[in-house]
Amino acid sequence: MVKPSPALIEGLRVQRSRMARWDRFEFDLTVAHVGGELPEWRTHPYLTRFLAHWHSRHAGSLPDDWFEAITDKCRKTFSALPWPQRADTGSVSLAECRRAGGATTATLSDADLGFLRDQLYVLAEIVVARTRSEDQ
Repeated sequence: MVKPSPALIEGLRVQRSRMARWDRFEFDLTVAHVGGELPEWRTHPYLTRFLAHWHSRHAGSLPDDWFEAITDKCRKTFSALPWPQRADTGSVSLAECRRAGGATTATLSDADLGFLRDQLYVLAEIVVARTRSEDQ
């Protein structure tokens, strides 16, 4: 096996660093674009997580219609999520959720726990609405 020269190894490190900076630039541009197009979702705790997941599949070679397509995908995805977050005064508080969840909630951030709580409220609303429609 041929051992690569130190110059080749250094060149590969520089190239990898350049590619990582470009990927980060693309991702930041995507977040800024979607945040500008969908300002009501800009502060949603899962926006950048979803975008990071979707962007990772195309990093370095975004499709021509990337910004339009990703904005559409975000619009459809986030329209089904509860937002804005529920206030603790109108729902079970995060502290009560932590007590009820015990050790399983210890690793969740407040944003994650709040999101989970809000999703459970949405699920409960669906069940109640479905039950009411079946009773009629």
